[in-house]
Amino acid sequence: MIGVLVSGAGTNLQALLDAGLPVSAVASNTEGVQALERAERALVPAAVFPEEDYADRTARDAAMADWLAEHGVETVVCAGYMQLLMPRFLARFPCINVHPSLLPSFPGLDAVGQEAVKLYLAGAIRS
Repeated sequence: MIGVLVSGAGTNLQALLDAGLPVSAVASNTEGVQALERAERALVPAAVFPEEDYADRTARDAAMADWLAEHGVETVVCAGYMQLLMPRFLARFPCINVHPSLLPSFPGLDAVGQEAVKLYLAGAIRS
């Protein structure tokens, strides 16, 4: 069973759902994001774990990991999840990151484009 971590629109979550993969839970760090609506429409349990509700990120990750385990999650997919996960969380689940950023140097949706511009400006590539 797959648990999906999301922070935004949830287009990657939708692709997983459309592919018929066994998504059993969706967790987010942000209230009200479209990804939570996608989970609800697919009848997949979803919960929000805002960092400010916990003493620290480790405590938040522990609560999220416990909730995912309660929903039978064996593998976690980070689908546009815009938070760092702590080592104890990563030790509990195999994790796959499908977000295209190259943190910390190239955050955001256009990591490859940012790198290309950097190389072009440095003279490493030509148009």
